[in-house]
Amino acid sequence: MTPILRASATLACLAVAAECVISLAAISPSSVQATAGTAVLSVLLTNWPYTIFVIMPTNRRLMNTPVEAAAAETRRMVRWWGGLHAGRSALGLVATLIFLWAQR
Repeated sequence: MTPILRASATLACLAVAAECVISLAAISPSSVQATAGTAVLSVLLTNWPYTIFVIMPTNRRLMNTPVEAAAAETRRMVRWWGGLHAGRSALGLVATLIFLWAQR
């Protein structure tokens, strides 16, 4: 299995698990928790298009670069790729903060 297929399978499993948890929160009698659940689900699902359309092009360029051809441009792309992943982590942090806010 290629790394991209493994990552897609992992993201799909995480999205299904998150949807189950958020669905339970959405049927909560509290409208604040239901709204927060919808917001968390939206933020978590934003990870998919962000990964596919923003991170994947850089990832493919890096994967297609032969080791012996790596240069300063490759190092710059790796740094850029790390920053893109920080953006994904920020989406997860936002979802977590919304979830914790709704639990208060």
